[in-house]
Amino acid sequence: MRRVLDFVLVIWLAATLAFMLLRVLPGDAISAQLALSGASRAEIEAIRDDMGLSAPLSRQYLSYIGGLLRGDMGYSLTSTLPVVEVIAPRLLPTLILALTSGVCAAVGGVLIGAACLNTGGVGRIARAVVNLSLSLPIYWTGTLAIIVFSSWLGWLPSSGTHGADRLILPVLVLSIHVMAPVARVTYANLRQIHDATFVRVARAKGLPELLILRRHILRAALGPVIAVIALQTGFLLSGAVITESVFARSGVGQLLLVSTLDRDYPVVQGIVVLSAVFYMLVNVIADWSTRLLDPRIVS
Repeated sequence: MRRVLDFVLVIWLAATLAFMLLRVLPGDAISAQLALSGASRAEIEAIRDDMGLSAPLSRQYLSYIGGLLRGDMGYSLTSTLPVVEVIAPRLLPTLILALTSGVCAAVGGVLIGAACLNTGGVGRIARAVVNLSLSLPIYWTGTLAIIVFSSWLGWLPSSGTHGADRLILPVLVLSIHVMAPVARVTYANLRQIHDATFVRVARAKGLPELLILRRHILRAALGPVIAVIALQTGFLLSGAVITESVFARSGVGQLLLVSTLDRDYPVVQGIVVLSAVFYMLVNVIADWSTRLLDPRIVS
């Protein structure tokens, strides 16, 4: 029951913050579009009245929340299409980008985190990669990837949505930035557990080192790692906005950026709510996975 209440609370807070923050911005899509077309002030106000934009904020808010409860996200101010129809075609490319990047970041983060335990050159290189990933802005990494792999080498296309080859660079850039926190937590947990009492007991029993690593060390260390991966979902979603803009991918991230600039409130609010739902679902799955890996976690 508490999980359900937390889920509802987060969605409500996300919807409310999106509603309030967007209203702080000056102007709206209707006023901007009609002003450019030469419409009179009276005509603009009449259309705003028809679309409910002139109503008091309290009434707009209650109407918006009531629509969400009915599964109605409203209509786009720029295209007049239902928000669901505007977002739906963009959803799959973004989900593919986010999920693929998340999987690559999880696998790469665990491997590099384990490599950081090495006291030789491999460990130094792994730690340098992690520190470099943490320090570079995502837009800088994306631009550098385009220059190197598209302009100089000509190996991969620099833009577009369709085709596996157009997914490689965006996934590489986004996963690099998600990978670093995963690697750091993996390294810290492995180093802590490596000399734990239960591991020393397993070694004293004569168990092979590989079996100890698989059955004891990884099982205990991966719980916090999964939690960090779930927390990085927020960065995956926000990073997708920048990544899709850099690589000109037609996804939800690019739609969010354009809709924000156009003051298309309903579309932005719909994207924020769906992102919050996705974030909460990932965290619930991560919580269940952590409990399965470490039965000591009961609450």
